[in-house]
Amino acid sequence: EPAAPRLEGFAVQVGAFRDETKLQAARDKLKAARLAHYTERIGADGGALTRLRAGPYPTREAADKAAAAIRKAGIAEGQVVPLP
Repeated sequence: EPAAPRLEGFAVQVGAFRDETKLQAARDKLKAARLAHYTERIGADGGALTRLRAGPYPTREAADKAAAAIRKAGIAEGQVVPLP
């Protein structure tokens, strides 16, 4: 597993998953589309989710382009979010 990127700029929220199989399927689609991405674990054990985001991107414009590529590939709707 690669180290988490520096969370600056913007990212595209692809989804939040409890199911590891669905998470991996979404990650595989991002890899196939050659989009940089990372995961973040949120919540406590019983309600834990894994957030999947594409990025980070230095500008909102770059994140908007990535979100468009994610939609075009049929991966997810994708929402641009500011970081940290």
